Amino acid sequence: MTSSRGGVGPFRDFGPRNFDPYSDGPPLGMGYGGDGPPLQGGPPRPLPSILDELDGGPGVYGGDRPGSYGGLMGGFQPPYPPRHGAPHPEPSYYGGPFRPPDFGRYEEQHDSWCGPMRGPPLGPPPPRIRRPPALLQQDYGDEQFAMQAIYDYAWYRDLVLEFEEVGERQGPSHKPLYKMRVVLGRRFFPSVEAGSRREARREAASIALKIIAYEERFASEGVEVMPDIALLDNAPVPGPNGVEYPNLKTMLAAMDKTAVSVVHELSQLSGEECVFEELGEATSTSVRTFFICVLLGNRMFPVVSCGNKKSGRTLAAEKTLIAMIADGLWTPTNRALPLEQVGEELRSFHDEVCLLAHNRYAEVAKSLSDPTGASGKKNLAAFVVRHGIADKGTVVALGTGSRALPTSLTPPSDGSVVIDSHAIVVARRSFQRYLYNQLAAAIDTPPRSIFVHKSLTVFALKDNISFHLYTSNAPCGDASQFPSKECDDPPREKDGAFEPEQLHAPKFTQPDHGALRLKKNDGGMATVAVNEVTNEVMINPTMSCSDKLLKWDVLGVQGALLTHFLEQPVYLASISVGNLYSHGHMSRATCCRLVWLDETVAKRLPDPYLVNHPTLGRISRFEGQRETEKAKAVSFNWESEDVSFEIVDPQTGRELGNPKQQSRLCKNHMFNYFKRMCQKIGVNPLEGSTTYSDAKNLAVSYQEAKKLLYDTMVTKNFGQWVTKPKVVSQFT
Repeated sequence: MTSSRGGVGPFRDFGPRNFDPYSDGPPLGMGYGGDGPPLQGGPPRPLPSILDELDGGPGVYGGDRPGSYGGLMGGFQPPYPPRHGAPHPEPSYYGGPFRPPDFGRYEEQHDSWCGPMRGPPLGPPPPRIRRPPALLQQDYGDEQFAMQAIYDYAWYRDLVLEFEEVGERQGPSHKPLYKMRVVLGRRFFPSVEAGSRREARREAASIALKIIAYEERFASEGVEVMPDIALLDNAPVPGPNGVEYPNLKTMLAAMDKTAVSVVHELSQLSGEECVFEELGEATSTSVRTFFICVLLGNRMFPVVSCGNKKSGRTLAAEKTLIAMIADGLWTPTNRALPLEQVGEELRSFHDEVCLLAHNRYAEVAKSLSDPTGASGKKNLAAFVVRHGIADKGTVVALGTGSRALPTSLTPPSDGSVVIDSHAIVVARRSFQRYLYNQLAAAIDTPPRSIFVHKSLTVFALKDNISFHLYTSNAPCGDASQFPSKECDDPPREKDGAFEPEQLHAPKFTQPDHGALRLKKNDGGMATVAVNEVTNEVMINPTMSCSDKLLKWDVLGVQGALLTHFLEQPVYLASISVGNLYSHGHMSRATCCRLVWLDETVAKRLPDPYLVNHPTLGRISRFEGQRETEKAKAVSFNWESEDVSFEIVDPQTGRELGNPKQQSRLCKNHMFNYFKRMCQKIGVNPLEGSTTYSDAKNLAVSYQEAKKLLYDTMVTKNFGQWVTKPKVVSQFT
């Protein structure tokens, strides 16, 4: 790697000029720089003195390298080589950084060669008045003035300017390619390629000036421009107070995340809007460049340039994370090792649940004809069953997905489509299928079932059976809608166990904390409060996952149909969250908002229902295999007796690639599971009713508890629970 430096200091650098070293002064208009006056007459500049300074190393005109021209003559390319015998460490013809001249030494040399100086001795230059170069006001799209403008800007900012050649010359001898970049102070700008060094320097200067112009524009609008931290490859990332972190790629690999996904998560955690701003593009004869930066709240992070937008977004996100670490805006978590490499004594219970879920998902994915089709999952949810405290648990249901049937579409009345394909909802439907299979097993093979068949239509859970939910991201809605910086992690004892009496600490610091929310019509993870829905057409409204978890913590995850067979509702013992976890928001969203300011709600619930408060926790050392691929618009579901995944298209609610095939999770199939169970026990609890809606309504206690839940949410001004049209449940 070689370089050519242009000395920039208090003396203005004019680049290559026709300059006579024996003249009585600088060229016309060239003074000490700025608005100061040019030299008036004065002694001639003896060439031997200049050459001695150059040969001897740093001095009046030399930079930090022997044999270089800088300082007052910075940027001047001499028409002659260095004097014979002079040290020649590298072929550099541009000056280095400015160093204050030794005027006493200059006068001694002048007297020895030219006689005593006439007039007052040459003193230090007068102070200059800093004004922005006029070229900063121009559009740098015209690359004709790029070299002059970058020199002017470097002088104005008092920065050392360097054109650095990156790597060796590429290409054949008849058509070489040179790669150059601008180094301004300690900042490295993007490199460009061109067919000559001169053209490469000009284009590198043009790219650097465009980036500077964008930053100057945003700064003038009151946006805080974050500094660009220059790091070498694999260099540690500096943090505040002298703390150093591993290089960014190592940290991202340890977290199994991309830089773009981390930036979006930090945006959601802080409550600040994140925008990948495409500032424009530049097209020249040799390169097409896109300029992209990250705007996070009122901060603008370093502008990057790249040949395509996708790589530009990644590079901009990496620059953003480095700047945030250096400024103390983000402290990377200590997740340096995958969970499999962490000793069991260091894993929390929530870590174990997370590991079980992701390992099971990876194993089931191998059964696909194309295992790579299971990559790109955005959300993963799993239900885990434990047989006692000593049991680590078994994954019995999996679900992925982050979309739902568009709310503007009318679902068919035969219950043949899956309306909500968010991971938690899909996993819960799969878990219900598991419960039906376990009820059948309690009759056929009792030892392998989690239920005991107590009477003709009543089944009870065996002792020490508990159910646990894992979700790779906080559920959409109230649990993840607000920034989590105000909420603390759950309190722990010294041995790492949770303190039950202090487990939940709901936060109610904003008027809309606890409000019921609907999934928006864009089919993503965004939600809108039910009280804010105005003109949006919602033929098929879907409540958020946070609200559904609240419902399950009151009514149980088994649903209304399975209530006909179970002695007690099935409640969750714990919920483990990977990303975007906030203890205060999760506590409020999943259960505590129902009893907030009114603890009598739990006492008014019909027996055997209650307000369940599951153990809540985050993944402390591992967040699961976060795919680097773009999330696919599909949903996977699996239950412990399934051979492989079923893949559903959320936009149609049917099997992917086979729109005529119903999913095994649709309401029609769930009703068939119920009817088969009735046939198995030889009793029909429907009492002559035949529709899906009637079967649910005949679960009287369940419906009473649900009505109390809905009424309480209205009483607390959290909003009205929005139900689906009755026509979607009137099938047989």
